[in-house]
Amino acid sequence: MADEKENAKPKATVKSANLKKEEAPKAEAPKAAEKKAAKPAAKKTTAKKALTEVKAATAAVAAKADAVKTEVKKEVKAVEKKAAAKKAGEPATEVNVQFDGKTYTTETLIQSAKDVWKYDLKKNPDDLKSIKLYVKTEESRVYYVMNDELGSFEI
Repeated sequence: MADEKENAKPKATVKSANLKKEEAPKAEAPKAAEKKAAKPAAKKTTAKKALTEVKAATAAVAAKADAVKTEVKKEVKAVEKKAAAKKAGEPATEVNVQFDGKTYTTETLIQSAKDVWKYDLKKNPDDLKSIKLYVKTEESRVYYVMNDELGSFEI
């Protein structure tokens, strides 16, 4: 019987130890759950703050963009008014050169000079920066200065 009592005591001890182990996590479980619940709430408030800051920054940028658009529109209108005033003040012009029964407009002569630059001189049309033409009707020639290069062509 003594053996049974000795055997019984350790069993009781083991059971009580097992109960304590099982109870301990249950007691800590609500605290851990509270901590876990607190962390997402903190993350949510941080995310809300960040979202609010982003919205405020976006609104500020949009306001600045609207101000710039308004300013640009004012400048465009001012430039358009100046251009309209300039056009209204200047009459439409056209120059025609007539000799030997032929007629040349300034546009025709300029296009001929551009063709000389491109095809005769074999230069890039994008490199052409200035054109000055001098028409000598008695010689049927146009003298040119294109980008400080002198020459002539027959018309």
